[in-house]
Amino acid sequence: MNMRFKFLTLAVTVIAAAPAASAFEMPSAANSLAPAMSIANNDNLITVAATSGTAAQNAIEKLGATAMAAISDKDMGAAKKKALFHQLLSQNFDMNTIGKFAAGRYWRQATPAQQAQFQSLYEQMVISVYTRRFDNYAGQTFRVTGNRVDESGDVVVSSVVQGGGAPVNVDWRLRNKGNGPRIIDVMVEGVSMAVTQRNDFAGIVEQGGGTFDALIEYLKKGGTSDVQK
Repeated sequence: MNMRFKFLTLAVTVIAAAPAASAFEMPSAANSLAPAMSIANNDNLITVAATSGTAAQNAIEKLGATAMAAISDKDMGAAKKKALFHQLLSQNFDMNTIGKFAAGRYWRQATPAQQAQFQSLYEQMVISVYTRRFDNYAGQTFRVTGNRVDESGDVVVSSVVQGGGAPVNVDWRLRNKGNGPRIIDVMVEGVSMAVTQRNDFAGIVEQGGGTFDALIEYLKKGGTSDVQK
């Protein structure tokens, strides 16, 4: 299995599930021609004052250490794995921002009830997919190399994954909304996982006649070929 693909499981980079055509991305049910954009520039999001680079870097280092320790624990059962992923999501990822961005322009078409249902199903999809892939790791190393504040005011933490092939460069975008640094995007070799997920979901809606219900039904079935019912 390609190490770039494996890394997304290790890093719990659930915010940007991508088409199966790319070796390091989560499988998906559709491709889309929707235009790419950066999550940092999404008009629906409000960028607040950046968290300190040190706090953001420490958060990524802790996340990596936790994931690596869990992966090496061969006695961890499926229920504990699922609980761990839920905890990592809650503590490290801004799932509300991620989910809203992934829904794209269709978010505004949804009712409050549909939005709440989407967010719940999206998180369930993320947990299910990565729990199933949890056992696919062995021998990789994860090293944080630095951080910077970009033009949007977000902190970008750089890291490298090594093992079984060429090094993979991974950048983590974090934003502080008052509860500490939270991940809102992950860029693997320069490819934004959040943007890829957004484009994929746009394809799902378009294939379903342009309704938000099409996306909800897709997520009810599991959201990817890994967990489709």
